[in-house]
Amino acid sequence: MKNDTEQPKPKRKKTATYHDAAFAAFNYLLRKYVKNGDVTLESEHQLSKRPPKIDIIILKKNKNVEIETSWGKIFREYNIIEYKSPVDSLLSISVFNKVIYGYVGFYASQENIKLTDMTATIVCYNRPTELFNVLKNELNYKILRKEEGIYYILQKGLPKEKSLLIQIVVSSELKDSDLVLKALRAKIDEATARKVVELPIEDDDYLVSLSSWWEVMILENGLILSQEANMNKWGTLVKEMKKRGLVGYYEQKWMDEGIEKGVQQGVQNLLKYWESGHSLEEAKKKFAFS
Repeated sequence: MKNDTEQPKPKRKKTATYHDAAFAAFNYLLRKYVKNGDVTLESEHQLSKRPPKIDIIILKKNKNVEIETSWGKIFREYNIIEYKSPVDSLLSISVFNKVIYGYVGFYASQENIKLTDMTATIVCYNRPTELFNVLKNELNYKILRKEEGIYYILQKGLPKEKSLLIQIVVSSELKDSDLVLKALRAKIDEATARKVVELPIEDDDYLVSLSSWWEVMILENGLILSQEANMNKWGTLVKEMKKRGLVGYYEQKWMDEGIEKGVQQGVQNLLKYWESGHSLEEAKKKFAFS
């Protein structure tokens, strides 16, 4: 017989909502354009009355505004972004065709806009080498690496101004200026963890939130983030996440375990520092004690 006083076990979130995290990341990276009204983003889009909404990001840009980011330089007035998370299978020709000939075509028809006013961006974590080979060797495409992680997919013999512009963004190859995209994965390393904890939850200046992004990062990397973070910054971050209800049972457990290990390691480092002949004041300064 079940005990009425028995507390139900806390449920762990089954899947990380990578799409929501990616949408928050793009909002954050484009925050100055969003605030100025030069860019608007739509998280989901209903292509027709029957199918459900699909997880593509629609980005609309003023014609006379240039986006400075490496992946934003290609943007026209209407831009479709398909985000494939690191837990998805490798980017295939079927996904490419679905985005280019499905989503883009439907959206252009629905909104009555020209393909020459549009771009298509597919974001994936690993470089899709097999897809690139198919596009180059079997289809009429040229792959042009523009910058780190940025690959333009150009149709041979067709001028850019007369075609849909397509790019594939490989997030693992991006620069640290795009850290919110580059680090959006499980099992980040120590160096990345130290950079991640410097990011805010909310950007009050631009009224942009990274809370959905942090939900995924904590779910996927809670322990290493707490172990490798500067403890003062981590404590502030945890406090803010608790306020917003972003910390569940398992995430809190990881945080507590990480902080405990971090404190132990910190004490060991402090003792070694003193033993090497440094003063208490020097130790306070080095280890950021308040």
